[in-house]
Amino acid sequence: MTLDPRTWTVKTAEAVSAAMQVAAVAGHPELTPHHLLAELVKQDGTVTAPLLAKVGVPVAKVAEKCATALGKLPTTKGGAEPRLGRELAAVFATAVETQADFKDDFLSVELLVLAMHEIVGVPHDEMLTALKAVRGSHRVTSQ
Repeated sequence: MTLDPRTWTVKTAEAVSAAMQVAAVAGHPELTPHHLLAELVKQDGTVTAPLLAKVGVPVAKVAEKCATALGKLPTTKGGAEPRLGRELAAVFATAVETQADFKDDFLSVELLVLAMHEIVGVPHDEMLTALKAVRGSHRVTSQ
């Protein structure tokens, strides 16, 4: 799958960029879902925190889970920029499918969070129901 940042919201692009930076500084050879989710829960002005609240999962718990997972990743020194990992590519593929189902013009952060429901520790259907409740009938039509 080829990632196309032109189809992302600004917040999605910011989170991916920040995750890449964190992975590079840490010497991680690949970008993982934990890198991205750790950055998504830090963002202000998105649906991430209300979505997590709706499913009863504290943002701090998700951040801690991500930090623990990132601390266990292998590191390299002087390597190239981190590459997109297989697991994160699958997250994007799932999020893009959901984007089409929602008829959104751009890939939003909440669809990425939904695609990472297993890391959050919530069943997909429960997370999807919560997302629909938080988001309503709103479509993402601008970046």
